[in-house]
This record gives sequence, structure tokens and C-alpha cells, in this order.
Amino acid sequence: MPDAPGYAVLLKAQEHWKPMEVARVLAGFRGAPIQDVAASAKASWGIVAENLEESAAGKLASLLEGAGLGAAAIPANLLEDLPPAVAISRAELAHDGLAYSSGAASGRVSWADIDLVAAAAFRQAIRGPLAQPQGPGLVRRAVGLGILMTTGLPIPMGPKRRPPRRLSRASRSFSSWT
Repeated sequence: MPDAPGYAVLLKAQEHWKPMEVARVLAGFRGAPIQDVAASAKASWGIVAENLEESAAGKLASLLEGAGLGAAAIPANLLEDLPPAVAISRAELAHDGLAYSSGAASGRVSWADIDLVAAAAFRQAIRGPLAQPQGPGLVRRAVGLGILMTTGLPIPMGPKRRPPRRLSRASRSFSSWT
């Protein structure tokens, strides 16, 4: 957020992040019901408001301080953006850093340059028919109906078509490192 205009209001410490208390202060500040601001207060994770005028940011910070929640109003251009996440397919831990590979690219990053390593595993099940439908197709049924209308004799065309059973045909597990 380096070039964002205005000011942001941040909580000073993690201990001050109490979503319902922040919601009460925000509701009073905005003149809105607490239910309207509770969701945004829970999702704020310490950044209570952004893009405020300096006076409004100072007022909100003082209201939060008055409620026992340490807060500060700072220029928004002092907030840093997170670096983009890098999805890798394989990682090896070493004493000097993390060796990784991602498709065709690979490399090594020293521990001093790593801010966050996260991993996620999920299972994907592909559902679909196991067997092809049995019985005569549309063309064979049309031919059989034509013969029946011409001769009056029913011509058996094989077993009736049954809907295919739907079962998991493949199951794959994935891991994602960021």
C-alpha cells in the first residue's frame, strides 16, 4: 500500500485485537449498528481503518485508546505490501536455506530472506461413470421402430439402456508450499 492516500488506524499490539470491542468503537465512530461493522472488525486483524483523513484517523485512534485498545494513526504510505506468494512443488530444508523447485524453475533461498513458509495438502476426487452405457443407441432404436412399423414385427435390439453408476474413478492428493 505504498502509494495509498490518507491515513490508516492500526492496533499497537496483538493483545489489543479484540474484534467485538473494536466493532463497538467502530460502530460509534461510523454511527452504524454494531452488526454492520462486526464482520469488518473481525476481518481487520489489526488494521482497523484505511484511507481516512488525518483528523478522522486521529479521532478513531483516540476512541480506541479510550476503550483500552492501543491504537495509532499513521500515513498509509508507511504500510508495506506483502510480497507475492510463490507456489512451489518441491522443497528441501537445508542448513543455509530452502531449496525449492517449481515447474521448470528451481533455486535456493536463505533463511534470512524467508518471511513465511506455509504448506497445504488437499485431496481431489474425480467423479464420473465407470462403464459406458449399455443397450442400443438412438440410430438402432430408430431402425427398430421403422421395421416394427413396416412389418409389425418387434425386433429385439439387445439389453435396455441403464444409467451408468457414478463412482470415484480416481483420487489424487496434492501438496502446495508457499
